[in-house]
Amino acid sequence: MTQGFDRGRDGRSTDLSSGNGVPSWLGESLNFCTRCGTSLVFGTVPGEDRERLACPECGHIAYVNPRLVVTTLPITDAGEIILIRRGIEPGKGWWAQPGGFLEVDDTVNLAAIR
Repeated sequence: MTQGFDRGRDGRSTDLSSGNGVPSWLGESLNFCTRCGTSLVFGTVPGEDRERLACPECGHIAYVNPRLVVTTLPITDAGEIILIRRGIEPGKGWWAQPGGFLEVDDTVNLAAIR
């Protein structure tokens, strides 16, 4: 991607509110591991529920997501707020709202449900 150029090759925003998948131009631009230079392989990686580009040599995962997070504030019928205890760093063991990263092919609603 050209430095300072934050839109797809067609000039449109890379936001995918429709949840229709990774833009083809983005997937085609990821070929080699940024850590060791090995060709990336598309497939399931340990601990993930979706296929991703990953390096078979060093294990680096080339995440394709916009680095946005979605959080929710679920409330029970009794009016109680539901929180989680974080299982990973940062903040392992702290109370938090349920949430996670928004994937490039997610809608906000789908990410919140996941």
